[in-house]
Amino acid sequence: MALRAAVHYAFDGVCDGARADRLASVDAAIGYTHAGSTVTRFTATEAGIAADELGVEQLKAWVAGSDPATGVHRGYQVQGPDADLLFDATVNAPKTLSLAAMLDPEIAAAFDALQERIRDRTIDMWRTELNARRGAQGRISMDLAQIEVVELKHARSRSLDPHAHTHMWLNARVLGQDGRWANLDSRTMLRFQTLVNAEGQLAAVTDTEWVATLAAKGFTIDPAKGEVEQLQHLVRAFSKRSNQIEAAKARFLAEWQADHPGREPTINDQMAIDRRAWAVGRPEKPGIVSEEDWADSVRRELTDLDPALLKRRKPVTDLAVRVSASDIDRVARLAILDADSRSTSSSGRFSDFTLRAGAVRAVARVVATGDRDVLASTVDAALDRARGHYLIDLAADSIDVPGGVGRYMLAETATLKRDLDEGMRAQAKRGKNVATHLIDHLASNPKIGGEHGLDEQQTAAACAIAGSSRLVTVIGPAGARKTTMLKVARASLSGQGRKVLIVAPTKKASSVAGRETGADATSLHALIYQYGFRWSTDKDTGRPVWRRLAIGQKDPTSKDGHVYRGPRDSAVVDRKTRIVVDEAGMVDLHTMHALLQVTAETGAGLALVGDPAQVNPVGHTGAMALGQRYADTHVDLESVHRFRTNDGETDTAYANLTLRMRAGDASDEVAHELVTTGHVRTAANMTELHAAMRDRYLELAGHKDRAALCVATNEEAVTVNDLIQQERIDRGQITGRPVAITADGSVIYAGDVVQTRQNDSDQNVENNQVWTVRKKTLTWKLLLESVDQKGLTTTVDADYATDKLALAYASTIHGIQGETVHGSIVGPGVDAAGLYVGLTRGKRVNEAFLVASDDATAERQLVESLRRGDLEASLQDNYRALHRELGISAREGVFAPAPWQQRPAGHLLDLAAAEAQINPKHTHNELQAIKDTADRLEAELRQLRRARNDANADPRRGEGPEVADIDALQAQVNEARAREREATKASMPDLRKLDALHAERITREHLLDTDTSSREHQERVSVARRAQGPRPVDVHVSPVAQGSGRGTERRSPGPSL
Repeated sequence: MALRAAVHYAFDGVCDGARADRLASVDAAIGYTHAGSTVTRFTATEAGIAADELGVEQLKAWVAGSDPATGVHRGYQVQGPDADLLFDATVNAPKTLSLAAMLDPEIAAAFDALQERIRDRTIDMWRTELNARRGAQGRISMDLAQIEVVELKHARSRSLDPHAHTHMWLNARVLGQDGRWANLDSRTMLRFQTLVNAEGQLAAVTDTEWVATLAAKGFTIDPAKGEVEQLQHLVRAFSKRSNQIEAAKARFLAEWQADHPGREPTINDQMAIDRRAWAVGRPEKPGIVSEEDWADSVRRELTDLDPALLKRRKPVTDLAVRVSASDIDRVARLAILDADSRSTSSSGRFSDFTLRAGAVRAVARVVATGDRDVLASTVDAALDRARGHYLIDLAADSIDVPGGVGRYMLAETATLKRDLDEGMRAQAKRGKNVATHLIDHLASNPKIGGEHGLDEQQTAAACAIAGSSRLVTVIGPAGARKTTMLKVARASLSGQGRKVLIVAPTKKASSVAGRETGADATSLHALIYQYGFRWSTDKDTGRPVWRRLAIGQKDPTSKDGHVYRGPRDSAVVDRKTRIVVDEAGMVDLHTMHALLQVTAETGAGLALVGDPAQVNPVGHTGAMALGQRYADTHVDLESVHRFRTNDGETDTAYANLTLRMRAGDASDEVAHELVTTGHVRTAANMTELHAAMRDRYLELAGHKDRAALCVATNEEAVTVNDLIQQERIDRGQITGRPVAITADGSVIYAGDVVQTRQNDSDQNVENNQVWTVRKKTLTWKLLLESVDQKGLTTTVDADYATDKLALAYASTIHGIQGETVHGSIVGPGVDAAGLYVGLTRGKRVNEAFLVASDDATAERQLVESLRRGDLEASLQDNYRALHRELGISAREGVFAPAPWQQRPAGHLLDLAAAEAQINPKHTHNELQAIKDTADRLEAELRQLRRARNDANADPRRGEGPEVADIDALQAQVNEARAREREATKASMPDLRKLDALHAERITREHLLDTDTSSREHQERVSVARRAQGPRPVDVHVSPVAQGSGRGTERRSPGPSL
C-alpha cells in the first residue's frame, strides 16, 4: 500500500490547490470507478461498521468535511488552503492473486471476500489505533469514536491489466471520544500505515478461507513474497505486455490531442483510448471491450503462456498449524531485522508501529495457520521476545510514548555506535600538515594537478591528507574535483616514502580512483577481508552476520577449508600507510568499525573523503559524520568544477544551484529556479512521463560520454529499461535474436547496454560496471565492451549472464553514484539524496522528470523531495532526537484540565442558556469560505507575478501578464482581505465565547472523572449563592500563559469571564 497526504490518483493532482479546486474532480473520480453515480462510504464506530452510498454532490460535501446528508460542516476549525482533506491508502494485492482469480470463479469469489475482510480490518485498526489532537499546540491525544472511509475498487490497471487494487479514502475529519469533530493526527496516520500494510500481507498469506480455496485448486502462497507460487512465472510476461499497452496508449493520446487542440480528454475518451491500446496486437481488436470479452481474452493469454493451467491440479492438504518456541524466536529475529532495515538510512531508531509491523510480516512467513488467535498470540510472544532479548528502549524512562515514536534500537546497533564513537576518538591524533607551497608546487605540474591546478580548499585538503594527522576528513559536493586533489596528495605522500592505499565501498569505485590517481587501490571489503573479517547471511532471517578470524583459525567461508594465515604481503598496512577511503559517505557502521580496528592495530593513518549528502550506505549510516566530529583536520570543499554551458564554459550558475540543493536550505527558491531554468520536464501522467524519459535518454545517449537515467525503485527501472530496449528495436538499433535471458525474464540482445551485478575476478568484471553486449561467442559466452574504458573487453559465461547481468539503460540511484556523463535524467519519487545525485551526474544536461499539471505543482513536488531529515550518528544524537519527537507528539495523560476557576467558562451553571444569548455575525464555516476566497485570489496573484518575473528574466518564455491585469487582481485581493479582516473582527469575539462554552461542555462531559465533576458543581453552586444575584453572561478568553503548571492552560479567572 502507498499512503499519500492528498489524493493524486483520483483527483488528478488538484488536491494541492485551494479548497474549492480540490473538490473539482470528484465527478471524474466517480466516473472512473465504473460504478454508476455512487461510491460506498463505510462508517466505523464502537458498534461496528455500517455502509451506505454517496452521490457526486454528497461526496463533494463529505470530502470538504461536511455531513453529506445535511451539508453542515463537522467542527469549526478554520483550515488553511493546504490542509489535508483526506488520506488515500491504496491496497495493491500481489499480481498473481489477480491472475488466480481470473482462472476460476470460486477463487474470484474467495478473493473478493478476502479483500472485504482486509478492508474491514483496516478500517477497524484506523478507528482504534489513530487519534485526533486536542489542547494547546495539539499536545493531547484524543481517541476516536467514529471515522468514515470511501472505497473505490478496481479489478485492473489503466492498461486493462488484471491487477486488483482498492483506494480507501479516510476522511481527515474524525469524531473524538469527547464528541468533537476535528482533524486526524496525520503524523500518527503516516507512521501507522506500515502496520496496516503488514496486516494486509498477513491476511493474504494466512486467511483461512482464502488459503483453503487456493489449496483446493492446487495453489499455494509463497509466504515470503505473498504471491501464488504456481503463477509467479507469468508476472513478467504480463508486465511486458502492460508496457506495450502503455506505449500504445501514449501514442493514441498524442493523436487524440492533435485532433482536438486545446481540449482535454474526458473520462469516456480516456477509457476509449485505454481499450484501443489494450487491443493492439490482439487478433480481434475490438472497438469496445465488454467485461466478458476482457476476462475471456485474459484467460486465453494466461493459458497460451502456460497450457498446464488448463489441467486440474491436485489439492494441497498440508495446512497444519505449526508454532514452536523456535518459531517464536525466529519471528522475533525476523521482526527486528524488518524494523531495523527501515531505520538504516537515518538513525537506527524505530517505533512500536514499525516493530509490530515487522512481527506481523514475520508471522506471515513462518506460521502456517489462519487462526487469528494463534496469529495474534504469536505476534505478542515474538514482540515480548524481541523487546526482552534483542532491543534497547531509548524511552524507558518516559511514560505514555506514542506508537509512532522511534523508541527502540537493536542492541547490536547501539553497541556498534558506541564502539565506533570510541574508535574514532582513539584514531584521532593530531600531527602536522604538509606545507602549502610544497602542495602548490606539485599541483602546478599539469600531469599531476591537471590544467587548472588546485583551489584554496583543495590545497588545504591535500596538505592534510599528505600530513601526519591520523584522522582527516574531507567533504566535498559532486563535481568538486576530489580525484584531482587526491592525485596531488598521493604524489606528496610518495615523495615522503609513504604508501597510499585508496579503498572504496565498491570495487568499481576503487578501480576508478586508483586508475585516475595512480595509487594502489582495492575495495574496502577486500582490505578488511585480508585482516580476517568475514560476513555472511543468517539462513533463518537473511540478516548479515559479522565475525573476525584469528590467525590459524579455519575459514568457514572457504569452500576448501583454508586456514587463515593473516593478510597477504601486498595488503599489509603500517604507520607509513595513509588509507584513503573514497566515497566514504557510503560506508556503513559495520564496515567502518572493522576498518578502525585495522588502523588501531597497524597504526595506519586514515582519510575519509566523500559527501554524506549523496547516496547512503546499504547498512546503517553515520560513520563519516562521526569521523568528522573527531577529525584532527576537517576540510570542506566548496567549489564545483563539473558543469558546462552549451558553449563549453564553466556553468557557475548551475554549480551554485547544486550547492544550495545539497544544503537543503531555501528549498522553495531552489525548486523554483530548477523549474524556471529548464532543469525540470513534466508530463500529465506516468505513462507519458516514462515515454518522455525514454525519448530524452535516447536523444542524449548518442554522445561519447553517454547518458544516465535513474529512478526511484527497481520495479520502475525494469519498466523503463523495457521501454528503451523496445524503442531501440523499433528504430533498428538492435537487431537479431536474443543472446541471453536473465533470471528475472529480461531478454538481452547484441547491442544492449547492460550492467554486471557482482564482482567476479575470473571473468574480469566488477559490480555496477556498464557494458555494451557485442555478440555471443562460439563457446556460448557473451562478449562485452566497456562503456567507460575505451578498448576494454571481457567475456562472461552463460551462468553469469543469466544470474548477474541486467539491462542498464535505467537504474536506481546506487547504480549511477560516482558517474560523470554527458546528460543525466532523474525520475519522480526519489529522496533528497537521490535528486541531488541525479541532478549532478551530467556535465551538460541535468533534468528531473515529474508528473505535474503545471510548474507550480512541479515546484511543490521538488520542495517535498528536497527535504532532508536530521542524521543521528551517535547514541547521544538518538536520545536528543527522541526527546524532540516526544515533545511535539500528542500524548495521553500529560495534560490535565485546569481547575474550574481558571477555565474561561468554568464558573457558569447553565451553559445552554449562555450559548443562546450569543449570536455571532458569521459562523466559522462562513469565515472559512471568506478566507478561502482571499487565499485563492492571492495564489492567482502570486502566479501572475511569477510569470511576469520569469518572462522578464528569460524572453524566450514569451510575454508575461500585463501590469494592468496584475494591478486589477491586486485590487481584488485587497478587497477580499479587507472583507476577511472586517468579518473576523465582527465575529471572532462571539465565536471565541462559543468556543469557550463548547470546550467547557467537553471538559465537564468527557474529561473529568465523576468525583471531580461533582465537586466542581458543588463549588460553582456555592460561589453563585454567595454572589447575591445572577451574573451577566460575558465569556472572555484571555491569552494563554505559556509554561504554567503541569501542562495546563492558565486563563484569567473570576466572575468577569
